[in-house]
Amino acid sequence: MFPWGHAAVGYLAYTAVRLARDRSIPIAWGPIAALAVGTQFADLVDKPLAWELALLPTGRSLAHTFIVLVPVIGALWAFLPERRRLVGAFAVGWVTHLLADARYPLMDGTLEGAGYLFWPLTALPPYEPSEHGLLEFFLELRFTPEVRFQFGLTALAAAVWLVGRYRSSTGSPRSADS
Repeated sequence: MFPWGHAAVGYLAYTAVRLARDRSIPIAWGPIAALAVGTQFADLVDKPLAWELALLPTGRSLAHTFIVLVPVIGALWAFLPERRRLVGAFAVGWVTHLLADARYPLMDGTLEGAGYLFWPLTALPPYEPSEHGLLEFFLELRFTPEVRFQFGLTALAAAVWLVGRYRSSTGSPRSADS
């Protein structure tokens, strides 16, 4: 999944959690920033360590596993009790990143394709990094159905955020600035 797709999935999931919990649409910058970092975190760790420094076996390994996610989020939750709203937003972003990357193997029932989710307890699936640099990759990007779908998710997430901003400016109780 592309960065904008991860951000959209994370925001929509976080919004669903907030609506279920306190019937509000999240618009505050602190949690949104923590969520945004969480949605990109796994790739920001794994891709450079695997592709540039060759310290990890693939671009989906260390930060793409629940074996690392659970203790890191647990430690943040325990040691930053005054920042739990931010930790929660970051956690939603990170979890949605992992699940969004695993969407096809999980939907197809080919769980070995999502082996990185519990690496090193499970085998890593074959993973081919781009042969091009990052800039070249994006310059050659084609608008495939998958890319269009992710742009659609991004547009939906932006619309939901704008609804929250509008409701907060009109004093509606269905949006919260936290």
